[in-house]
Amino acid sequence: FEEMRQKGLDLTIFFYNPNIHPRREYDIRKHENKRYCEKYGVPFVDCDYDDISWFDRMKGLEHDPERIGVRCTACFDMRMEVTAKYAYDHGFDVVTSTNTTSRWKCQSQVNGAGIKASSLYFP
Repeated sequence: FEEMRQKGLDLTIFFYNPNIHPRREYDIRKHENKRYCEKYGVPFVDCDYDDISWFDRMKGLEHDPERIGVRCTACFDMRMEVTAKYAYDHGFDVVTSTNTTSRWKCQSQVNGAGIKASSLYFP
């Protein structure tokens, strides 16, 4: 984030995380993201809590292993599809995700989901 700001990039934080449970934890994380955006004067887009759609899409994958399983790929796909659509509808040229920097996430899954979702709107 800091490096992108230093390079003068026009940033917007898009918060779409229907996978975070319970709702209290989701609200804590959303609030912290909003606070961070306010601190740095960065626009914040709240995509609302869409847990019903997430549970529907993950049906049958409840016992899939974290990180290497199909559920993680399906979750990244869902989140990146919504992100890419929003970006397209609102004139953004690029999307990225902080998930690629997490030691708990598989970078190839995140990148693959982003490429797949972006190809739907940015051929």
